[in-house]
Amino acid sequence: MSASQPTIPFRTTPDQVIELAGIVLAMERRAIDRSFIAAVSELARTDQGVFDLMALWHDASDPKERDEILADLQESLSD
Repeated sequence: MSASQPTIPFRTTPDQVIELAGIVLAMERRAIDRSFIAAVSELARTDQGVFDLMALWHDASDPKERDEILADLQESLSD
């Protein structure tokens, strides 16, 4: 049995913070609830999975896919 390596907590880099700001603005332009946007963007600063989901939402062009990603983000907030 090997000892597991401690995991390094995820923290956004300055470039990722700027990228996140652009995603937040895009979400606001889509009239997504501001409270939701604020909560997921705050979580994205310390949770790489949430950050990645937000980036996927931003890059998605299919409205159905975007809705599914928003549902995943909501689930992440609930956890």
